Amino acid sequence: MKYVLILFLTLLQFFYHAQSEGEVINMLARVCKLDSVNKILGSIDEGDSLKNFRFLTLDYETMGVPSYDFDEFRITFDLGSNLLMIGKPYGKLQLGKFSKSKGEITIILASVGDRVNEGKWTYATFGFNKPKNGRWLLNDSKYYFTEP
Repeated sequence: MKYVLILFLTLLQFFYHAQSEGEVINMLARVCKLDSVNKILGSIDEGDSLKNFRFLTLDYETMGVPSYDFDEFRITFDLGSNLLMIGKPYGKLQLGKFSKSKGEITIILASVGDRVNEGKWTYATFGFNKPKNGRWLLNDSKYYFTEP
């Protein structure tokens, strides 16, 4: 029984590649530095010198409503009702396929008006790759008018 459990855990680790919270936040920070995301989602709040990027929390039960500060900007996760009350654009995140060396994050813009009729993107998918023992690198971005 012990060997079956060890085999099962080894196979589970091989087929399931969960990303840590820190890895996902660092990947998202790379996305926020792109002009296409920065211009739409970045905003400076009164009394604060940091540009703030707001996102709908992935899991309130686990994450709560955290905030992550970087050198020149902040990433804030919050509930949808709070984000709507603030009245500033925010992003909804979907984590796509992940393996040991490839990953994908999709951002859906919210509270930005009717961008489709203006001929502007509403969905964006960002691809990442990770060299052996390296850091996640942004290597691809695709923008869509409708859900991909």
